[in-house]
Amino acid sequence: MKRWSIAFICLLAVALLTACAGTTQPGNGLLEFPKTSWEMTPEEVMVAYGVSKDTVTVNDSAEQPAFSIENLACFGQTASNVIFSFQKDDAGVLRLANVLLLYPDEADMGQVKSKLTDDYGSSIPQFTNLRTAPGGTGYEEETLEETEHFAFWHSITPVSQYLNTEQLATFSKAAEKKDNEMQAGGVWKAYAQQMPLVTLTWENNARLPGATSAPVDYPKNRVEFNASILHYLPQLMQGA
Repeated sequence: MKRWSIAFICLLAVALLTACAGTTQPGNGLLEFPKTSWEMTPEEVMVAYGVSKDTVTVNDSAEQPAFSIENLACFGQTASNVIFSFQKDDAGVLRLANVLLLYPDEADMGQVKSKLTDDYGSSIPQFTNLRTAPGGTGYEEETLEETEHFAFWHSITPVSQYLNTEQLATFSKAAEKKDNEMQAGGVWKAYAQQMPLVTLTWENNARLPGATSAPVDYPKNRVEFNASILHYLPQLMQGA
C-alpha cells in the first residue's frame, strides 16, 4: 500500500474526538477493524464512525482514495490520525482495504499491543515474507521474527481456502503467469496460495524486520490493517 507522509498528515486540519470500541475477531477471521468490515464503502465507514466529508480530511487520489480522522481513541490510546484507504473491487466499487493508525511518540504502545492481543489473539512469533532475490532478479522467501518493537498477526484463512475449486484453479493459472513475469521461479505462486488475506502489524519505534532503510518521516508508532489482497484477487484472476 502507498505510504502517507508526515508532511501530508501535518496538513490535516480536522480535530475530531471520537472513539472506536475494540471487538473480538469476527467469525470470518478477517481481522476486521472495529465497527467496520472490508466490504464497506467510504460512506458506510463514515456512518459507522459518525463523521461526514465535511468533518474529515479527504484524499480523492485516483490511485488510493482515503479519508482521515484525527484524535481517535482506539486500542487503549488516542491515535493522532487514523487513515481509512479504499480500492475498487471487480465491480468498480470502492471498498475498505487498509486502516493505518499513527500514534504520537508518547503513546503507550504496550497498552495498544495488549488490547490488540485481547481482540485478535496472540501475535505470530515468526512469519514468511517475500523479498527481492540477490541481483534484483526474481523473489525469494525470508523468515522474519517478532521483536520487542514489531508484532504481526494474520487472518486465519489463506487464499487457497478462501476460494472455491473453480476460483482456485483460475487463481493458480494467474499466479503462475505472474510468477513467470516476475521471474520468481515458482516462489511467488507457492507463496501466493498460502498468503493470508489480511495482515495486522504493530510497530513501536521500529520498522519491518529486515528493512534496511525507511523514509525520514516514517512514524515510529503505528498499527496497520491491510486487506488489499481481498480486493486484488478478482483483478488478478481476470488476467489468467
